[in-house]
Amino acid sequence: MLRVSFDFGYGNIKAVTNTGEKIVFPTASKLYVGKLDQDTSTFDYIMNINEKLYAVGEFATVGDIVKRWSKEQQLNKTDLSVYLGTALYQLTQNIADYEIDVDISVGLPVDHYMSQKQELENNLKDLVIKANDKIFRIQKYIVSQQGVGAFLSLSLAVDAELKSNLDSELLEFGGGILDIGFRTVDYVKIDKKTKGFILSDTESGSFDNKGMIDAYQDCADKINSKFDSTFTALEIEEAIRDNKSNVIISRQKIDIRTYFDESCKKLADKLSNMISAKWKNINQFGAVYICGGGAAYLSPYLDLKGVSVKLQDDAIFSNCYGYLAKLALHS
Repeated sequence: MLRVSFDFGYGNIKAVTNTGEKIVFPTASKLYVGKLDQDTSTFDYIMNINEKLYAVGEFATVGDIVKRWSKEQQLNKTDLSVYLGTALYQLTQNIADYEIDVDISVGLPVDHYMSQKQELENNLKDLVIKANDKIFRIQKYIVSQQGVGAFLSLSLAVDAELKSNLDSELLEFGGGILDIGFRTVDYVKIDKKTKGFILSDTESGSFDNKGMIDAYQDCADKINSKFDSTFTALEIEEAIRDNKSNVIISRQKIDIRTYFDESCKKLADKLSNMISAKWKNINQFGAVYICGGGAAYLSPYLDLKGVSVKLQDDAIFSNCYGYLAKLALHS
């Protein structure tokens, strides 16, 4: 049975299969009304989902200032089918079968998890998605909140086997997970108890609009002020991600990495203060692990009262690996 995990973020969707394929694309979609032969080589996907055409991922953000999904929006059955169908289709290109049964594990931002877990489970029940020339039938499903998957991935492989290189301090004292996404930062406190670990509901949550968009916007403001330009936060994100930190201003290539690093440090300082205020006993933690799309950018600058801050392996997909392990445990 194919098993696939999904990490639904406000900025990007990440997905990983139990056979090692993985994908990431912006959490954005809209009905597509263009020509089928349009060149999309520099964008993401045009998908036929349940007999309707959609632009999905980067292609759906063209001309937009911000990415589409936010905490105020429901993840309805149509959107769910579009995102799941797109990822499943792209991840199964090496599978010749026309109809594919799949078990899935889905992670949501903390706010959505608290308010929409039941609705999402209802939408996943008996869900069938036609994506281009394939049909996917959801068999088993599990819904979790972001951060939990990242914690599980520290101790369990995707097949739920115990890892050999466990963090002894985290196991002894507990700790925290910081999931640094595009728009939000989820923080999850893991308390060590006599019989294992529990998630602290009172000291877990989200910082809205304190994700990487804050650094991208700050960097755009710096550059626009210096060069009298009009860059947006998304254009800075694209430059950092795809263009090796270069932008074109007055026909000259400008390296913006120094400006971006300054913005990352500024954001990391703010987050360090905010999380230290939330986690009152942080000085007793064994470690704080950071994951998500912004983890690598902010990890050099986070200062959490002397507690060891560790960047998770393959940090963008850390939640996905843990969700796969959770799915394997229930198989």
